[in-house]
Amino acid sequence: MNKQMKRKNNLKLFPIYKMLSWDLLFYYSIVFLFLTIVKEVSVADILFAGAFFPLFRALFQIGCVGVVDHIGKRNSLLLGNAMVSIGVLIIILGNGLSALIISNIFKALGFVLKGMCEPIILHSSIPETKTKPDIFSKLDSRGSSYYFLLSAISAATTGFLFVVNSYLPMIICFVFSLLAILLSARFEEIEEEENEKHKNSANSQNMKKYLKDLRQAFKFIFKSNRLKSLLLYSSIMLSFLMVFLTFKNDLLTYLHVPAEYFAIIHAIALFISSITSKKQLWIHEKFRNKTLAWLSLPAAFSLLLTGLFLLGNFNIIAIYIMSGIMFFIFAAVRAPYWTLISRYYNSFSTPNIITKIYTAKSLIENLAQTLVFFFASWLVENTDIAHTLTVFGCIIILLFIFTLEYMKTKFGLKPEKYSKKDIEFKVLN
Repeated sequence: MNKQMKRKNNLKLFPIYKMLSWDLLFYYSIVFLFLTIVKEVSVADILFAGAFFPLFRALFQIGCVGVVDHIGKRNSLLLGNAMVSIGVLIIILGNGLSALIISNIFKALGFVLKGMCEPIILHSSIPETKTKPDIFSKLDSRGSSYYFLLSAISAATTGFLFVVNSYLPMIICFVFSLLAILLSARFEEIEEEENEKHKNSANSQNMKKYLKDLRQAFKFIFKSNRLKSLLLYSSIMLSFLMVFLTFKNDLLTYLHVPAEYFAIIHAIALFISSITSKKQLWIHEKFRNKTLAWLSLPAAFSLLLTGLFLLGNFNIIAIYIMSGIMFFIFAAVRAPYWTLISRYYNSFSTPNIITKIYTAKSLIENLAQTLVFFFASWLVENTDIAHTLTVFGCIIILLFIFTLEYMKTKFGLKPEKYSKKDIEFKVLN
C-alpha cells in the first residue's frame, strides 16, 4: 500500500475509531455500583485505588516516549488499547483493593500510549497543506461528537442492563475495548523509510530531547507568574472534577437511587455538557477575566451546600433538589472548562513551546490528582458522605479563593501589563 492509500485509509478510519474507543463505553455510569455491590469494595478504597491512575500516568509518561519511538505509533496504539482491555478484564475477574489498583495501573499505561499516538496518527495522515489544521479539527471533532452521542446512548441503557445482570455492562465495555484493539490494528504507519541504525539513533535523540524539553518547560513555568498561576488553578480544578465523580455516585447510593437511574442521571449530565460545550465562546466573552471564577466557585459552593443540607437533616425533597442543582452545575461547567483551559494554555505561545508546556502540565496535574484522591479516600473512610461533602467543599472553596486572588495580578491582564518573562519565550527556543 503506497503512502497516499495509507493516508486515505487512516483518515476514513479515525472518526469511527474515536467514536468507539476514545474512552470506555458502558463503564463510568455503572462501575461504582459494580465495585461497591458486586465486588464489595468500599468507597474509600475506590478513591484510594483511583489515586494510582494519575500517579502512574505521570510515571509512565516519560517512559512511553521511548516505547513509541521504538515500536512505532501504530503498534503503540495497539498496545495502549490492549492495556486498557486488560485493565477492564482485571476489574471483571478480580476482587478487592489490590485488583483495582492493578487495573488502574494497566489503564494508566494504556491511556498514556493512546493519548500520545492518536493525535499523531491523525496529524501524520493529513498531507501538508494550508488547510491541514482545519482538516485535523474537522475529523477530530467529528469523532468526538460521535463518541458523545454513543456514550449518552450507552449511559442511558447501562443501568437497566445492570439490573438484568450485574456483569453485563462491564462485559459489553470489555467487548468495546477489544473492538478498539481491532480498529487500531487497521491503522497504517505513516513515516519515511529509515535504516535500523539511523532509527535507533533517532530514538535515543528523541528521548534526550524530550527530557531536555521537560526541563526547559519547568524552567519557564517557574519564571512565568502568568503560567504558574494558571497551572495552579487547573491542577485544583481538574482534581476537583475527577473526585466529584465518585462523590456523586456515593451520594446517589446514600439517597437510595435505583441502579437503573444512576445511568440515566449520567446520560442527562452528558447531554447538558454537550449543550454547554457549544457555549464556551459565549462564556469566555461574557465573563472575560472572571471566567475561571464562574467555572469553579458555583460548583464548589453547590458541593458545600449539599453537604450542609445533609447535615441539617433537611426535608428529603429539598436534599434531592439541592443535589440536582449540584449535578446540573457540574455537568454545565465540565465541558466548557476543558475547551477554555486549553484555549488559555494555547495563548502562551507558538507550536514550539506549547508541546513542552502541555507535557509539564500533564505531569503536575496528575501528581495533584494523586494527592487529592488520597486525601478524599482518607476523608470518606473516616466520616460519612454529609461530612465528606462539607469538609471537602470548605477546603476546595478556600483553595479556589486563594488561587483566584493570587491570579488577579498575574492572569487575564492586558498585554502591556505582563512582564517580559511572561510574554517572551527565549528560554525555550
